[in-house]
Amino acid sequence: MTNSPSKTPPSPRSGKSISGQAALLSLVAALVGLATNLVFATLSANPFDTSSELGQKFVGGLSGVLLLLGFVCGVVALRSARRHGEKAGFGLGLGCVLLNGVLLGMFASGWVNRSNDVRARKVAQIRAAELDRDLSGGSRLDASRLDELKRELDNASKEHSRDEGRLSMASASYLSRLRAVSGEYNRSLQSLRQADVLNLETLQEKDQLQGRRELVRKFLAANEAYRDFQANAQNQFRERLLNLKVSPAAVDQAMSEFQSRISDNRPTVLEARSADAQWGNAMLGVIDLLELTWGDWEYDAATTALSFSDDEDTMRYEGFFDQMETAAEERNGGR
Repeated sequence: MTNSPSKTPPSPRSGKSISGQAALLSLVAALVGLATNLVFATLSANPFDTSSELGQKFVGGLSGVLLLLGFVCGVVALRSARRHGEKAGFGLGLGCVLLNGVLLGMFASGWVNRSNDVRARKVAQIRAAELDRDLSGGSRLDASRLDELKRELDNASKEHSRDEGRLSMASASYLSRLRAVSGEYNRSLQSLRQADVLNLETLQEKDQLQGRRELVRKFLAANEAYRDFQANAQNQFRERLLNLKVSPAAVDQAMSEFQSRISDNRPTVLEARSADAQWGNAMLGVIDLLELTWGDWEYDAATTALSFSDDEDTMRYEGFFDQMETAAEERNGGR
């Protein structure tokens, strides 16, 4: 009778060893992943801080990889324990899978929220800075565009919380004020041009001069309000952030980004507003002169020539028009 060599049955310890080692790796990955996730949460607590954005992405990515590795190791431990009938190992593996799964879910949620917060911040900052750049470039702002941007910021303030939502609210408030001052300026300028206040052909009565004077004064007041807004745009934005109780760190970061996007030609814009003031004041000078010398001047519609009885009045009249011409050139150059 030939004795066949006995076969050694698989040792239950080998299965237990695999499940145990996989479970241990899963737990370690979960703990380290949790620690790095906490670091990521600390770094990304302020969505306005972009100075360490690369570090945030690295730590966040590392945390995600570790938690995913822990989840896979947990699945390996769970399957190995089940295959070898290890009840204790099965429970440990199941616990590791659940732990890493929960942490992965929390990480994914935090990553998405962080991305949304950063996107909201960038939209709010860039939108407000785009409009401020338009102001600095002197272009005429479209009221419908302002309304559209304000609606976007209003929606962003509802969808996001903490500082990023408040930043959107501050930007919307900033745009509302911008729309008001720029709109009043454009309306008063349009009214002034349409009225053609220095048209002597339509000037029949002395009392008409008062109505024309009021149009010029209204324009000058609107221009002054517009100039103040342009000169103090940064303070306007900061004040709104502070009123909404945005955190100091977020205020500093938001203002830094705001200022970095403002065009360098702001002095030129302020010169344009000063030219508008000079243009309007010279126009007032003409109206006052016409009123003061009423009856001592004569207008020839055929030649469009105006003649005064006093040569000094003629010189004053021509001086006012020279001022208006110079101011118009400066204003158009600054727009």
